[in-house]
Amino acid sequence: MNHLEFISSLINSMIWPVTLIISILMLKGPLSERLKDLISLKYGNLEMVFNSAIIKAESHIKTDQEQVGHEQESVRKRFNELQQLSKISTIDAVIDTWEFIKEIINTKANENGVEASNYDHFYKVLNKLENEKVMEGQTRDSVIALYNARQILLKGNSITESAAEKFIAVARSIANRIVKEKPSK
Repeated sequence: MNHLEFISSLINSMIWPVTLIISILMLKGPLSERLKDLISLKYGNLEMVFNSAIIKAESHIKTDQEQVGHEQESVRKRFNELQQLSKISTIDAVIDTWEFIKEIINTKANENGVEASNYDHFYKVLNKLENEKVMEGQTRDSVIALYNARQILLKGNSITESAAEKFIAVARSIANRIVKEKPSK
């Protein structure tokens, strides 16, 4: 074996490990960013749910069991229906939950003289409600975080039942907060 054959043999045996290492190093950043949005991991009987978007939405609210105890009957009834829907169709449950949150926001806006239909995106309605002192900034941030969680959940191919239930629970807390907030004009 001459020098050229030896070098060629060495390159051939090293090409796949070097390619793999370079690929891992190149994808490390984008991969770690995508893992932050990971909703759940399921393998056999093991299921782990760890969605940073839902956790972020949840971090904006104070979980108050007493608040759920005093919620309006219509809100309680609708969220109970949404919990049941999550057992049948998790995607529909997430979509319907978000639509209900939007309905609550629009009702709050209309009750306080903010015509929600005049705005092309709910962000603008939220900003107007906050500017008019109808909604607290923390509630506004919670709604936006919930919207982001919804977007991430719907990007996936499937939503686990536990992720849908968590989304609904966070939405319920936000809904109760929106309903209970009084304008501070």
